[in-house]
Amino acid sequence: MSSLATKEVLEKELVRFKERVNFLNDYIKDLSKDKKNFEALDKAYKLDIEKEFKEHLIKQRNSQIDQINKQDELKANAIKEIPAMLEDCEKVVLRIANDIEELRKSNKLKGEAKKQRSEAIKNLLGTKEQVETILKSISKKFKQNPNNTGILADFRQLNEIKKIIK
Repeated sequence: MSSLATKEVLEKELVRFKERVNFLNDYIKDLSKDKKNFEALDKAYKLDIEKEFKEHLIKQRNSQIDQINKQDELKANAIKEIPAMLEDCEKVVLRIANDIEELRKSNKLKGEAKKQRSEAIKNLLGTKEQVETILKSISKKFKQNPNNTGILADFRQLNEIKKIIK
């Protein structure tokens, strides 16, 4: 279910709950007029409990609607920023490639240092390959549908990639 459909359902529930609370307020006030009628007071007490529950549901629905609005706003911002982030992440790949080349061209080493350099090159090659795969996937998804459901996850992933060279 899309957030728009969910939001519409929540807004409809919110309207119904508010209408019910307004009705209960009036009805409880009417029932409470006669302080000697125990049955009416008992019913007013029970309806007051229902009213409090509905008020809680109203707060909950408002919170859920706010959360959907914030998520939609984050999505809109992510859609605007992703093209620039993809470019920045391509720079990360180039930086990793440069680091690999520098390690390969570095002075000849012996023993443990040679093993460490070899391991570092292997790790950087793996990281470069992973980053390239992720970037291709995100770029492809974004070109097909900029408003895809995983846009926020992609945005977070691009942020993590940018942190590699910081």
